[in-house]
Amino acid sequence: MTENKIIIKLDKDKKKELEKRFSQIGLSMNDYINLALNQFLIQGKVPFEIKSPSYDISTLKTKKAMLKTEEEDIGIIKNSISNSDN
Repeated sequence: MTENKIIIKLDKDKKKELEKRFSQIGLSMNDYINLALNQFLIQGKVPFEIKSPSYDISTLKTKKAMLKTEEEDIGIIKNSISNSDN
């Protein structure tokens, strides 16, 4: 099997931290990258969940509710909850 080199650009501090953490579990950065790439081939998907908090539905719903409450509090929109005692 012919091997090819891949160049990855990383921040110096991030590289140092990654190397430290990988060595704690007995891996090199090269080992980890090969594991991740092989799992992608085996599973046909990225081998871990990719999630952005800014696009998380529950977070967006919470932010929307908080914004609505704030708009009601300062009078931009009418309060949706009736305070009548009828």
